[in-house]
Order: sequence, then structure tokens, then C-alpha cells
Amino acid sequence: MLGIASLAGMVIATGSLGTSYALVALIALVPMLNEVASFSLNDILDVKTDRMNGKTDRPLVSGEISESAAWAITIFGYALSIALAWFINPLAFWIALFFGIISVFYNYRLKDYPLVGNAFIGLSMAVPFYFGAASAGAQSSMSVISVCILAFVVGFGREIAKTIQDAKGDFKARGSRHIAILIGSRASAIISALCYFLALPLTYLVYAYGIKPVPLSVALVLASNTAFFYLGARIIIAHNDAEFLKSARTLSLLALGVGLAGIIAGAF
Repeated sequence: MLGIASLAGMVIATGSLGTSYALVALIALVPMLNEVASFSLNDILDVKTDRMNGKTDRPLVSGEISESAAWAITIFGYALSIALAWFINPLAFWIALFFGIISVFYNYRLKDYPLVGNAFIGLSMAVPFYFGAASAGAQSSMSVISVCILAFVVGFGREIAKTIQDAKGDFKARGSRHIAILIGSRASAIISALCYFLALPLTYLVYAYGIKPVPLSVALVLASNTAFFYLGARIIIAHNDAEFLKSARTLSLLALGVGLAGIIAGAF
């Protein structure tokens, strides 16, 4: 998904994928490999927490892979991601290097601090769009910057919802002091809902920066906004419903994807 997001950033900024298949492949691979490494490191460090939270689908918890294999994936993913970014342009390289370093800090400790960890996840959803634009030399594109803001807000909101879901295990396993532990599930749900509600006007902000409001684009964005409104209203009511919180994370990504498809439809 992050590889697609990077290519979407390129399309939104320039109106096309260009003519270089090699560049397209690099733009997709760099964020994908970076995130594979980050997720692998997260699974290594969170194996005890995942067991407490009953996440038996995680590969280390289930025994599907060994910890040594997970470390190999982590190191290989970070190294290859940063190395490939070097062949795009200097800005792409520095973005990949900086984000790789920050993701290591996040996995080790930042995720246990209130709002800081949530903000990092929001940033991880926003940066690929900017990376795609920067790789094409269009880093100042306001249409892409507005999409980055939208992705950040949605990512921030959905990550707060995740802290509600994982609060008990996070506190017992790591002594985490993230937002859901400090202020409780209901107050955290309200913050998450506000993020989803804020996504509604932000999806239309891109039209002010060159995206064409063609019928298909507007229809997809409207569908996305309907889903965000539902998520915002529902999470306040069902903030203690574990099944809803799990499905809401998937629905929020789907809603963002539909909205971005609408934005891309107006970019050509």
C-alpha cells in the first residue's frame, strides 16, 4: 500500500507516472522495504505484548518464523531501502534514511509516549506521498502536500483507535503510557473521531490545488467521506467494542484508499 501511495504522490504532483519503468519500480520499492523492516522490528520487540493481546496471527507469536529470520528481514529491508533511494535523487535518499532512523526509535520507545507514537504513524502514512512527489522533482506540489495532511490526520486517528484496542497488553508488557492509558478509552475515542471528521473537509482541499472535480473523482471522495463520518460517529459509541475497533482500522484504510482513488482520477 505504501508503494502505491508513493506512486500516487508522483501522479498527483505531475499528472503521470513518467516514462521510466526503473524509476517507477524504485519509487514503489523504497517505502515498501522500509516499512517491511519497521514492521518486522516491531514484531520482534512486541512479541510479549502481542501474546498478551491475543494476536496469534503474528508470525513470531504463532512460531511461523524465527526471531533470527525476523532480524534478517529487518536489517535487509532497511539497508536495501536506503541503498535504492540513493539511485533516485539526493532528497529521496535523505527521506528514506531519516524515516528509517525515526522508525527504529519509534519501535524501541516512542510508541509508548502519549501522542508522539500516534503522530509517527500518521507521518508514516503521509511521507510516501511526499516521497513519490520528491522522487519526481515535484516536492513543492501543494496538491501532494494537502494529501499528506489528509493521510496524516487519518493515520493519527486510526492509531489512537489502536491504542484503545491494545491498552491492557501494552501497559502490562511494556509499561506503556500512551494516550488511551492516560485518559481512558472514551476520551481517546473522541480524539480519534475528531480526526475522522476532520478528514471530510480535507479530502476536498486538494481541489483548491489543481485536482479536477470530475464526476468520478467527486463520487469517490463522497463515498470516502461517508465512511469517515460513519467511523467518527461509531467509534464514540463503540469505543469498548474490540471487534469494531479491529474492523474500523481496515475500514479507515479502505476509506482513505477510495478517497485517494478519487483524487487520482482528477489528477490526469
